[in-house]
Amino acid sequence: MLVFIDPGHGGDDLGAVSGDLVEKHLTLQIAREVDTALRRGYVVETVLTRTADTSVSLYKRVRRANDARCHLFLSLHVNAGGGTGFESYIYPRAFEPTVNIRRVIHAEVVSFLRPLGITDRGMKTADFYVLRATAMPAVVLESLFLDHPQDAARLRDPAFISGYARAVARGVGEALRLPVKDADAEKDALIAQLQAEVDRLRRALKNIRNEAENAL
Repeated sequence: MLVFIDPGHGGDDLGAVSGDLVEKHLTLQIAREVDTALRRGYVVETVLTRTADTSVSLYKRVRRANDARCHLFLSLHVNAGGGTGFESYIYPRAFEPTVNIRRVIHAEVVSFLRPLGITDRGMKTADFYVLRATAMPAVVLESLFLDHPQDAARLRDPAFISGYARAVARGVGEALRLPVKDADAEKDALIAQLQAEVDRLRRALKNIRNEAENAL
């Protein structure tokens, strides 16, 4: 499975701005956290539209996702305009797989946000280009409002961002039925790798000693 993670805006396109909060920076921060959570928790491949503060047109974002033939296009944004809370979007005429994927991701994110008192603004539709032109299921997440005092405080909190990103990753993992990584197997593989390195260093040290003895 290949998940295309799209941090909204970037470069000259700031997105929404309120005080010290700039959407293009927040979306990249969230995208990196989602990417890390997905790769650590699931057997999945990921691609990010951008990994730095660079400009990427909507056309190029969609073109890259379509060329990669990914299984999900996940576009991350932060809202503004006087509201509060979380909402998600799909294309109005999206097919059933997209509807189901969005429903699962939305529910998992809301299960994280609701205990914090954050408003669920609902599952919506919109004729966004990244939803209309993508050849795979595509979902846009609008993560709180950076011009709302309480939402802004959350967005400044690294612990909240991390928790939110993990909720998104769990939603994606469940929606796509991604295989969960075996933590014990990963640990065993790391131990085996370290043991092999220790053995290699021991052999190298033994060779050095032998060469030193032969030189005497």
